Amino acid sequence: MHWKCSFIPSVATAAIGLAVIVADAGEKGPVVVSGQPEKADLSRDTARLIVDTKSPDWRVRAEAARKLGWKRAQASSAVPALIRLLGDKTLTESDEVPPASRASEALALIGNPAVAALIDTLADEDSDRRERAAQLLGDVRDNRAVAPLIAALSDANKDVQYSVVDSLGRLGDPRAVTALAKFVLDKTKDNFCRGMALRSLGAIPTPEAVGFLTAILKDEGQVSSLRWYAAIALGTTRARGAAEALLRASGVSDKDLRYGILFGLGRTGDVRAVPVLMAVLKNRDEDALVRRAAAIGLGRSRSPDAVRYLLNAIEDKSEIRSVRQSMMAALAFTGDPVATRRLFKELNGGDLKSAAVYALPYISDRAAIAPLVDALKKQDPKVRRFAAKALRNLGDRRAVEPLKALVNDVDPSVAANARGALERIEGPPWSALDGGGGPGGTRYEDSEATLKILGPFP
Repeated sequence: MHWKCSFIPSVATAAIGLAVIVADAGEKGPVVVSGQPEKADLSRDTARLIVDTKSPDWRVRAEAARKLGWKRAQASSAVPALIRLLGDKTLTESDEVPPASRASEALALIGNPAVAALIDTLADEDSDRRERAAQLLGDVRDNRAVAPLIAALSDANKDVQYSVVDSLGRLGDPRAVTALAKFVLDKTKDNFCRGMALRSLGAIPTPEAVGFLTAILKDEGQVSSLRWYAAIALGTTRARGAAEALLRASGVSDKDLRYGILFGLGRTGDVRAVPVLMAVLKNRDEDALVRRAAAIGLGRSRSPDAVRYLLNAIEDKSEIRSVRQSMMAALAFTGDPVATRRLFKELNGGDLKSAAVYALPYISDRAAIAPLVDALKKQDPKVRRFAAKALRNLGDRRAVEPLKALVNDVDPSVAANARGALERIEGPPWSALDGGGGPGGTRYEDSEATLKILGPFP
């Protein structure tokens, strides 16, 4: 796991960290209050697996954790053993998954019955356990975790801080707003983690959060990267006043802040943003990175005018290639069926094929299930890989059998994404960590593709 926060990012570097996270900010499920847990499984099989979590062989420990996760809430008796494994220091040199990652996966599957123990682990002496426990509390989304996570903002470890602020954003509880704002204003905290706290505030669109984000954006004496985070977070809120604040700030001369503002504008969904974004994209004297932000912002706006403009603009081959790539990627965000068909057409050998491939996971048009299933049969492993990612995000059972055909694909990243999609659709025993996912699922997430093709704006 280990999300390192010990640096002050340039805006572009910070954007890589935000890329997928911000994209998912508005798609979290509801926070739940746990009810009566399922009856614990006290079978011999469970008892044997708990013993195996102490095996001297790390592979046995990892497999035991994995199988305990398959039992879900019935494996609540295994929670202490799995929490102990969160501190397992085994490092693997291949794509095999270490015990700590398997334990994290298992605890997430067990869910609410693990919450009390995970809360206690926030005070563990082992920082790896604290970090993973904080992240898991965000995964499980039980509102009992809110107050303990707020208290854990004072943790001295920066990786733990990151996991805490990330989970508070995913929980989306208004009780966290004041604490996150204080964290942002604390100059002794790492600037990257402060930026992540701003991102989390964007996922809690209360008037207080929107007001605080607006104040940070306006503060010219503030650290520039924090103003950038505030701009994107404001867009994420989609709240009344967010678009106004971003529109007022859209004329700033600082190009880094400017593209953050434009990206935020696209996320607001406000129709007033469309002519501003379109004017920037049309102006070839603008910085290319700023214009790419405008392109993605137009796609995110889902405006019919934006769709028409993007469909015409990508055909102009005199345009800078990187900008055209962002225009092609923007089509996926629109959710428009005509735009989606144009994207699939590009997969058949167009000069923007790479951009179309990497944009596949951002398709939201469910009519795309059939062409995505067809794409799983393509010879190009990148097409198979990202088609599987797209089908994971859409979560449609029509894709199950075609995905199963790829779980042993010769390309390990294709296999990892196929298994990840099946995990989303069917659950255990499928795991996104398998078949090339590796510790932390680095191939599965594929942040490199995000940077190269979509730019730092998904």
